[in-house]
Amino acid sequence: MKNDDTLKHLRKILKASDHLSDERIEAVLGSKTGEDLSDKDLSKILDALIAFKRGESKSPAPIEPKMDNNIILKKIRIAFELKEEDLLKFAEEASAKTTPREWSGYFRKADHKHYRPCPDEYLEMICKALQKQKSS
Repeated sequence: MKNDDTLKHLRKILKASDHLSDERIEAVLGSKTGEDLSDKDLSKILDALIAFKRGESKSPAPIEPKMDNNIILKKIRIAFELKEEDLLKFAEEASAKTTPREWSGYFRKADHKHYRPCPDEYLEMICKALQKQKSS
């Protein structure tokens, strides 16, 4: 998924879940938009989201030089404290047939033998499900 699309989804989730004003969302996520959003920028934004949702960490997270769907999914999972059951429920609601084993592959390191690249559709499905869940 493109970095800008990810940022748009995050803005919608925050607006729905915390009923934040656009100004507050901009304070949390920053004001960068558009195609110029680099992987490092997105990594910083996701780390800021984690800090906003869960509090500051004693040791800062390393800035990811290359973001992919798996890293984005991991950071979203941390920020919103999602469990395996939540991910399976979101998939079921979206009529996607997934298993716990499949999801665990998305959270492994890229050099692990059971690593699986997370498809754009799954990342988008999680973002939309979070937005729907938080708005109700």
